Amino acid sequence: MELNFGRYKPALERQIQSWFWLNDYMRPWILSLDKLVEVQGADIVIDLVGFNELYTDRYFKGKVKDMAPKMIEQILIPNLGIFLKKIGYRGYSFGIVVRGRGELYKNTFNVKNPDWE
Repeated sequence: MELNFGRYKPALERQIQSWFWLNDYMRPWILSLDKLVEVQGADIVIDLVGFNELYTDRYFKGKVKDMAPKMIEQILIPNLGIFLKKIGYRGYSFGIVVRGRGELYKNTFNVKNPDWE
């Protein structure tokens, strides 16, 4: 099942931005939340241009494929389940794309909706 976030796009973008902003390790390096997160249909796009270059060079340069899954598992996956519950959406599968200076990480994830457990 493909999940299209079209009608929830503004709410989901702001929600994800807040999750990044509330992360004590990432907040000091965020330059632009609007550039960092964009929802495109069924894909959530995290563009590392929203971070200070020093941060992306230090932690992500040449390592997007290693670092992106950790960031997704720690910040996005747990919170998306709660978001799905709040909006009452029954879908659970969507893509997350992380872009960073010529590197791209894309994967499709299934998120457990807490109501289904």
